Amino acid sequence: HRRAPADARGQRYLDALRQEPQP
Repeated sequence: HRRAPADARGQRYLDALRQEPQP
């Protein structure tokens, strides 16, 4: 079972928000 591209994007997006919250 490999992570879907959308899931990976969501993870990166959340990580980015934690580092630099953007609108």
